[in-house]
Amino acid sequence: MDERLVLREIVRYLRNDPVLFFYNFLFPTEPRYLKYPIKAYLHQIDLFSRLQIRRPIRILIGDEIGLGKTIESTVILRYLEERGETRRILILTPKILVNQWKSELRRLGVKYQSIKEITRGNVRELVKRSSKEEEESTYYIASIDLVKREEHRKVVENLDWDAIVVDEAHNAGYNTQRWHLIKELVCSEKGRERHVILLSATPHRGNVVDYLYRLYLLDPYLSEKEIKKKNLDTRKFYSLTHNSLVYRRTKELVNKIEGKKIFTNCHFYAVAVEPTREEAEFSRILESFLREKVAEVYEEGPSPAGLLAVLIKKRASSSPDAAIKTFTNILEGLSRRKPGEGVLSSYETSFYERAIENVLGLDYGDVEEIEEDFDRIVENLIEKCANILDKADEETIRTLIELANEIKRDDSKLETVVSIVEEFLKKGKKVIIFTEYKDTLNYVKLRFKKLEDKYSKGFFETISGEDKERFEEVKERFEGERCNLLIATDVASEGLNLQVASVVINYEAPWSPVKLEQRIGRVWRIGQKEDVNIYTVFMGTYADVEIMNNLYGKLLAMKEALDEVRPLLGKKVQVAYRATATASEGLWKTKGIEFTEVDIEGKKEKINEFRLILASLKGTLSKYVERLLVVLAHINEELTRKSVYPYVDPGEIKENLKNRIATLSVEEYEKASQEFCKVICKKLGVEARREEICGTRNFQRIWELICGELGLRNEKLSFKSKGLEKE
Repeated sequence: MDERLVLREIVRYLRNDPVLFFYNFLFPTEPRYLKYPIKAYLHQIDLFSRLQIRRPIRILIGDEIGLGKTIESTVILRYLEERGETRRILILTPKILVNQWKSELRRLGVKYQSIKEITRGNVRELVKRSSKEEEESTYYIASIDLVKREEHRKVVENLDWDAIVVDEAHNAGYNTQRWHLIKELVCSEKGRERHVILLSATPHRGNVVDYLYRLYLLDPYLSEKEIKKKNLDTRKFYSLTHNSLVYRRTKELVNKIEGKKIFTNCHFYAVAVEPTREEAEFSRILESFLREKVAEVYEEGPSPAGLLAVLIKKRASSSPDAAIKTFTNILEGLSRRKPGEGVLSSYETSFYERAIENVLGLDYGDVEEIEEDFDRIVENLIEKCANILDKADEETIRTLIELANEIKRDDSKLETVVSIVEEFLKKGKKVIIFTEYKDTLNYVKLRFKKLEDKYSKGFFETISGEDKERFEEVKERFEGERCNLLIATDVASEGLNLQVASVVINYEAPWSPVKLEQRIGRVWRIGQKEDVNIYTVFMGTYADVEIMNNLYGKLLAMKEALDEVRPLLGKKVQVAYRATATASEGLWKTKGIEFTEVDIEGKKEKINEFRLILASLKGTLSKYVERLLVVLAHINEELTRKSVYPYVDPGEIKENLKNRIATLSVEEYEKASQEFCKVICKKLGVEARREEICGTRNFQRIWELICGELGLRNEKLSFKSKGLEKE
């Protein structure tokens, strides 16, 4: 029997191997990505192995934040591509994740020319291209909010897609434009045959019908009548979705099946800073001013005064520079006002409320593609609301500007942040400072500029929303040896996974659990080698202490630490609360539930930063949070009682892996496969070329070498044996 024919058949079989596929087909071809090759984890291999023979693949991957959902979905897409089953793949994602997807696909071996971004300028050009004209699979990435628009939607819906991926799928709530777009793509007669992958770390948002309709997108044969009546909201039905439609893996599970601590611990500290006289006075006057405005005007519905008060509260509390810019814009708006101006129509009020709630919303994935820059929206609102403010208010604003300028000379919060950063830089750690505003980012940047002589020029980097083209450059610098501090805005940070850092400082306290989770998730994820430390800085003023006690003290799984933890940086900085999240215990009492609307006392109420800040200004934050906790307890009880999410047995996963790859050690498997490649190369007489490639650690090229020698390079993957006859 011809030895080469036997080798060819063995290699054909191994090309479908779930572990080898990770290393042989998901290897980066561009030098910039070679530093961070893919490492396969057992939970990812297990999921992939279960889906290899399923057709069509229609699933929701609901893994917790940081487990590698992007990699899990991409390995499935790449496998379908290598089998010749996909030509045209559509990835719908929040706008701010488009760049991350492009970067990840290239890191996972997809060629640069095979990745296309759908934009306003090229969306209609897609119609002219048939999928048959595309020689290789093409990955089209688009902002879901761009595609959902009427002028673009029909174009995209009418194309021949083979696979659809929806990232942050929980943002496509039932009966929204996003949901209807996805429904048309995946539930139409043609769409039912497509591969569909929904990705979400928080697939259930406390609304039963919304969740069931998310499952309907995967299985359009479910009865809509039964969904609307909630007849499917039963333990029996949900059990049928477990590990068939819905896959959910946790950090705790990953640690158990790997048999080691893949996920480190995450330590959270709420830090209280003793204010200077000027800082205390600034906070007192600001709170009094804003509460007075809200009390005067804000009734049941939204009003310009309420919107303006929330914006001022957020920006003025961020930094002296953000406060000065905000108040200066207000004064300029007042100087330009004309008689009769300053009263918003109901339409304008609704527009500004929607725009502001989107930006101050629960999840950055919810941010609509607002045409104007958000700062411009704020400025327009301030100008429109000019007549809400009178001469006495003007004097108050001027006083606040004077105090803000005084604070800049001795800013307690800024100096506390500098001290925390320096403590960790001395230990060789990398630190990220998150802020919500570009003004504050620039303010903090100037302070660290003064430390360049002490450390080195380039020891820190900054990135904001306007730096989108610099994402890769900044990430590469931060991952290098010279840069150890990154100052970033939320929008910019959303597209960056930065496991090289182990310290996160929140310059302003996030008002929502999800925003904090998103920040933490940039560093506390697979690949993180150290325990993560998270610091949120509060001023020791009445306003900040109220937020710390009512929001963080009650919603976070924290305990007071004043009586047991030493001062952090001298007597002026205390750790007021602390908490530790592990692979098995989360940080928030929300237990991973993300919700945007709850039914409180028979009334639907939105839950987001805007509403929480407003409650604070109205003096009802404590009552508001208490009601939330009652709702949360009920939702948690329902999810547990009905077993909405699947329970995954570590033993069952291990059994499946042993059957598929005969080991629970990926490292052991890699080593054996490399030895196998060595033997084959010797048999084929190309050992010297193999050793040359080994010097580059590009194992994909070794596999290509073997496949080329055996005439398999251009052959699509197949489960079927071609037999041992000569071909």
